[in-house]
Amino acid sequence: MKKTFQLLDKILNIYLPGIFFFIMFSTFIFQILSRYIFGSPVTWAYEVTVIAYLWVAVLGANYAYNVNEHVSFSIVYDLFPPKVKKIMFIIGKVLIIVTFTMFFLPSYELVKFSFIRSSSVLRIPFGIIYLPILVFILNVLVKTSYMLYEELILGKNLSGAKSKEEKLKEEEEETWI
Repeated sequence: MKKTFQLLDKILNIYLPGIFFFIMFSTFIFQILSRYIFGSPVTWAYEVTVIAYLWVAVLGANYAYNVNEHVSFSIVYDLFPPKVKKIMFIIGKVLIIVTFTMFFLPSYELVKFSFIRSSSVLRIPFGIIYLPILVFILNVLVKTSYMLYEELILGKNLSGAKSKEEKLKEEEEETWI
């Protein structure tokens, strides 16, 4: 089961964004060559580039959230003592879960409804084009729920709430390395 999740994680966070970036970039170059070198622009290239860009952007955001490299404002957060940081972490994760849960059903309905219409040139159903949005929402819900589970049930310190003694010990260890 764990290997299945790891494979799915690699596919969603590494392989698919890489493939779509390659498609986007190569189609973009092909579009430039066909228009300016050969004087014969192709109609499908713009559509492929935009669709691939959407997939790269959303799956890239998915990856950033998974590795905790997304934009966060920690200036104020870092000023608080460890107990307050932990409470802020828990409240923040609960708010994310509530918000993304509220987003899920309308997004699902949009994607489901979008299968009715297709893109103008390639006739790709818009539901397939918008599918990474659902993947992102589901990923955030699962990842955030698991982070809360780790913090509250397993006792892992994901909130970064460390006492002054722990910080001093880490600084000492870093100076000896």
